[in-house]
Amino acid sequence: MQNVVDDIETLSNTKVLKILEKHDPLKNTQAKYGAISPDEASTVQNYVEHMLFLLIEEQAKDASMGSILEFVVSENIMEKLFLWSLRREFTDETKIEQLKMYEMLVTQSHQPLLHHKPILKPLMMLLSSCSGTATPTVETELVVLLNQLCSIIAKDPSILELFFHTSEDQGAANFLIFSLLIPFIHREGTVGQQARDALLFIMSLSAENNVVANHIAENTYFCPVLATGLSGLYSSLPTKLEEKGEEWHCLLKDDWLLSPALVQFMNSLEFCNAVIQVTVEEVMTTTAYLDLFLRSVSEPALLKIFLRFILLHRHENVHILDTLTSRINTPFRYAGKIGKVQFPDEKLTFIIFQLCVVSLALFRTLIGLHCEDVMLQLVLR
Repeated sequence: MQNVVDDIETLSNTKVLKILEKHDPLKNTQAKYGAISPDEASTVQNYVEHMLFLLIEEQAKDASMGSILEFVVSENIMEKLFLWSLRREFTDETKIEQLKMYEMLVTQSHQPLLHHKPILKPLMMLLSSCSGTATPTVETELVVLLNQLCSIIAKDPSILELFFHTSEDQGAANFLIFSLLIPFIHREGTVGQQARDALLFIMSLSAENNVVANHIAENTYFCPVLATGLSGLYSSLPTKLEEKGEEWHCLLKDDWLLSPALVQFMNSLEFCNAVIQVTVEEVMTTTAYLDLFLRSVSEPALLKIFLRFILLHRHENVHILDTLTSRINTPFRYAGKIGKVQFPDEKLTFIIFQLCVVSLALFRTLIGLHCEDVMLQLVLR
């Protein structure tokens, strides 16, 4: 207990807090005119390193906050540190230091730090400051942190709403971390791969969260960037292949790995494949649910409601029954595309055909109901 008290007293060092407040333009109108001395910078740096160590090592009991985290939250320390950084020359080196600081906190801490707005808000301020004009070194650290954040959100979706609200507070586009990743979709190398992996974490959430799905489709440039970027990469592919010998007849992985332009295109194509895979899996699941519901309902009044929904309801101006009918033909519509491209795996092909089989099972259930109106509609289609 005494160690905790000593740690809090160290964090509460009045000298450090006075330095932070002295250079905080929100509390001191003269702050923008005062230079930061080397001694002040050194004092704050030592303070930050000690605070990081304490926060990472602290373990709280049950759902309560540890004493160190409680102090950092109540004193709004993280925002004060960010404002302090802005008062100094906010160089790439400073941005990288802060990005690494947050990466350590969110990946190594024993407490769920992102649930606390006084930590999440300055994090979003930092991310926003690194967007747009970042240099390659800053971009590398930015994407690493964004990847970690998306991984955490995928494991704990309850954080998702906090990210939306905090983005609104900053006046930035909703769900800033997703928007920041979009420019890296087709980037080559490790940065591009980490960005695509991070985006897939979010895409997996969109299959179950309408807010995320609608935001991606309506409020971001994700789809246009995905499509136009892939088209641009295709245009950059070599127009002629090296001589492969008389027996050569198709490109295998060992062949295209030798072409950097083709590697970049295939990485982006694999990402598109994975995005579509998430969407098709959701459609297949909802179709299986509907089949289960119809097979489980025995009360005529409730069954009538389900059938009216299938026969009369429209989604995006298309009858539900028409949508279900079109899925039977799904494998044949995709077969030509799949036959021309060697995908990195066969999972998407399997899921597409599985969607057809699940849809056929649903129609078998509908036919088994022996309902004249249903049979008439099915015959007409």
